[in-house]
Amino acid sequence: MHNSNICNTGATFLLTSGDFNSIYLCIELQSYSLYIISAMHRNSESSTGSALTYFLLGGLSSCFILLGIALLYANSGLTNTDGIYSVISDSESYLFFLT
Repeated sequence: MHNSNICNTGATFLLTSGDFNSIYLCIELQSYSLYIISAMHRNSESSTGSALTYFLLGGLSSCFILLGIALLYANSGLTNTDGIYSVISDSESYLFFLT
């Protein structure tokens, strides 16, 4: 499977996902092809260094995304986007009635 096919598959799945877990997996699927593209020239030092840097920064950003998803799950008990939207919309109306 070519790199562009993997990226397109991840983008297509991202459009249809409605859960934070599947959104995370789709973003990671898209980034794998970019990791491969950045390391295409194996004999070049700058290509290898940039690929390693990109991989490490991708891992760090992946940790932040997972931390955000974990905090949302810890506070709401949900990972579904529709469920979290309903919780947020109910809490805003509740705060409006308190004031």
